[in-house]
Amino acid sequence: ATALRFFRAFLESRGLGAQPLLVAGGYVRDLLLGKVPDDLDLAVSLVGAPDDLTLAALVEAMPAFAAARPELHVEELRVVTILSDETKSKLLDTVKLALCVAEEGGGAGAGGARLEVDVMP
Repeated sequence: ATALRFFRAFLESRGLGAQPLLVAGGYVRDLLLGKVPDDLDLAVSLVGAPDDLTLAALVEAMPAFAAARPELHVEELRVVTILSDETKSKLLDTVKLALCVAEEGGGAGAGGARLEVDVMP
């Protein structure tokens, strides 16, 4: 829930609060099977956003946003990979992030859980 709040707040800070943010992939499968997911798969729609806005461009601003918003409980955010491919003159990006999410109420520097997040359009 902390990671989802972070991503929603980030989108809102960029004027993209109305864009859909969907939980997808193995995360949903694991929940349906009663397993604890070991990563989070998100899909964000950029339909209606400016044509030059890509997921890669958004993600590059996330580490500074996390540092500026400690109340969102993301102690560290590292961009692991950004894969881009041109398809029909539109960049298709897939991003892998590594987050360190603090336990809410645990205080800054309490050492949180590591979470791998895959973000795709």
